Amino acid sequence: MSNAPVFISHTSRDDDFVRQLREALEKHQIPIWVDSRQLAPGDMLDSKIEKAIEASSAFLLVISKNSLEHPRWVKKETKKAAALQAERGAERYRIVPVLSDGLGEDVLELFFENQPVAVKISPDPADFQENFNQILVALGKRLPDDQSQVTNQYAQTEQVDELVLTL
Repeated sequence: MSNAPVFISHTSRDDDFVRQLREALEKHQIPIWVDSRQLAPGDMLDSKIEKAIEASSAFLLVISKNSLEHPRWVKKETKKAAALQAERGAERYRIVPVLSDGLGEDVLELFFENQPVAVKISPDPADFQENFNQILVALGKRLPDDQSQVTNQYAQTEQVDELVLTL
């Protein structure tokens, strides 16, 4: 994979989840393009987003209840990414759907002609940690059998006041 950023397509109502996802990816030295960090007032929205998708190495599509209720931009961005994937090839340009809010894979048909394999994930720290590895696999940053290498750096743990070991 190149040093080109990964484009994250989402509805602005999912900014908190996308921030969590972006921070986790950046901890793995994966550069990210997300509108909330790269767009400024006065930018030409269509052309700036189109150029960012063209310059990206992969495309993560966050599909949530919010994006189903407000699909305009995610559908537009996904259409551009699909055209780019057709041009470059599926192995050179990955489109990775990220399903949240407990959505099933049946929603993928709303966005894709040819259905890719999706990653199911939620903002819950335990679920996020467990399923984040699948995103790394999809982006070519980890092998599918490297599950044992997943660290708990994103999981929240409770601090123990006192630990008593009895032999």
